[in-house]
Amino acid sequence: MCYRLSWISLCILGMGLLTVSSREAGAGAWTQPAGGFYAKIEGAVTNTDREFDRNGENVHYAVDSLRVRPASYDNRQIRGYLEYGLARRLTSVLSLSWQTIEVEQIAARQKTYGFSDLRVGLRYGLSESELVSAVAVEAKIPTGYDEASFPALGSHTLDIAFMVQAGRSFPGGYATAETGINFRSGELANELPWSFELGLRPFSRAQVRGIVRGRRAFGSLEEKEEKDLARVNARSLDVAGAVVYSVTPRCDVEASLARTVTGKNSLRGTEVALGLAVHR
Repeated sequence: MCYRLSWISLCILGMGLLTVSSREAGAGAWTQPAGGFYAKIEGAVTNTDREFDRNGENVHYAVDSLRVRPASYDNRQIRGYLEYGLARRLTSVLSLSWQTIEVEQIAARQKTYGFSDLRVGLRYGLSESELVSAVAVEAKIPTGYDEASFPALGSHTLDIAFMVQAGRSFPGGYATAETGINFRSGELANELPWSFELGLRPFSRAQVRGIVRGRRAFGSLEEKEEKDLARVNARSLDVAGAVVYSVTPRCDVEASLARTVTGKNSLRGTEVALGLAVHR
């Protein structure tokens, strides 16, 4: 089942989200002050015909384990992200994306569109000294997409992640890191996610960010006969960079690139994104 919502309607919905003012999020380990928030909407595009197979080899993307059906993969998203300070040291986090995914084979084209998984979480600040630390919990909840659709909009599993985060600011920038465990329901194995982020502000209105992030499934990496990469155990390592320009003290424009450089049972491609954020 696909949602009958146009891209124009979704853009209006997303701009409505941005009318809620907010505060600059900074980075993962920092919490919002009570009543403060950070909201961002961005569009992102990924197009590739390559993947990393179960052995980590860079091969042509295919929709079957025997690789007799090579294909190209195209994903277009509009993503919404919101942080809101519920109380001192306690921040709520909400994110959701609308995706249009198209897989094109030599003699067939398959397309799916709709909302992907909803992510809801809480972050609690443990320390507000020079070294900031926090713990976070996040639930990934399937929305109303069809479990049998291909390509899949999500794994159609309820996941619960527990994370430990730490960060430190310094003149002209910050550094933050996080790791934890993602408990997955159904047949998918639990995962170890992690990330490291470095932000620098070379000019008063400009910031650059570098991010390295990965995930590692603990279970078997065997491929299914009819393969959908959203529903298999996977490992991946991504590198990303972003440039943020402050249009006003409370409004930023962000452009970013993210590339999967190695992995197993994961796409090999580059995501290009452009976003607008407001904060208080």
